[in-house]
Amino acid sequence: MKKYAKLYSESLDGCIGKCYFEVIDYFVTRQIDVFGEDYYWSDSAGCNKEGYEFTDQPEWDENDESSWDEYEEISVNEFEEVWRTAKSIKY
Repeated sequence: MKKYAKLYSESLDGCIGKCYFEVIDYFVTRQIDVFGEDYYWSDSAGCNKEGYEFTDQPEWDENDESSWDEYEEISVNEFEEVWRTAKSIKY
């Protein structure tokens, strides 16, 4: 199973933005937080900004269908476009 989704999120300083993530075999494998022009990526190998580290709870409960209720499923292309943008930004 491979899914991609986004949801509204809030930055450490209170800005509203979006969190994008990739789920493979019921584990979050990559995520991006976007707040205006600021893009913060993370995966199990690292991140580009302290404070936006990879989730410490990457498991996705396959039996909890309600866990997708607050998320908007997106295409792999949309996720990969945001991921490339995030990876190109250096802080």
